[in-house]
Amino acid sequence: MTRQAVVEAAADLVAADGLEALSVRQVANRLGVWPTTVMHHAGGHRDGLLPLLIEHLAAGIRTDSDGDWRARLTDLGHEIRRVALAHRGLADVLLRSGATGPQALRLADAILDALQDAGLDPDVVQDAYDVFLTYVLGSAGRQTTATAPARWRSFELALAEAEPDTYAALRHATRGRTARDDDARFAGGLDLVLDAIAPR
Repeated sequence: MTRQAVVEAAADLVAADGLEALSVRQVANRLGVWPTTVMHHAGGHRDGLLPLLIEHLAAGIRTDSDGDWRARLTDLGHEIRRVALAHRGLADVLLRSGATGPQALRLADAILDALQDAGLDPDVVQDAYDVFLTYVLGSAGRQTTATAPARWRSFELALAEAEPDTYAALRHATRGRTARDDDARFAGGLDLVLDAIAPR
């Protein structure tokens, strides 16, 4: 039993059942081994599996796209989102993670390289990095819990019960919106983030 087998089983488990299902025991069950076998590679609890999982999944994110800084960040945003959507609950963990394995560093380096090519000052590069990742992972996390459509539907229901002259901006936003799928919503939001970075 190798570390690679353990982390692949962990990734398959999260892809199937979400991050809340991740545990040493569940990974061991998936592999048909004793939990102590998994502990040998990941320590005695779930937290030992998370860095291995993040590193494994980061390895599957392509960073070799061509084009200018904006095209590269667009590709990276879609790649990160793809992996986060396939592993429910991962996006929230990544937002809090300080992952520093070689694959995580490779991914961070690719994002920062694109931002530096945009001509940003070093302090602005750090801010833009945080904004970019927060949007990409936050959007993916929201989509996996289906909160975005539910939020707008809740607004509509609440406005139907409210006084007609109240909440003018909210009424305008709900009335004027067009039906968009999650991919279009993500792409539109990513464009807004990159539009904000461009003039800096």
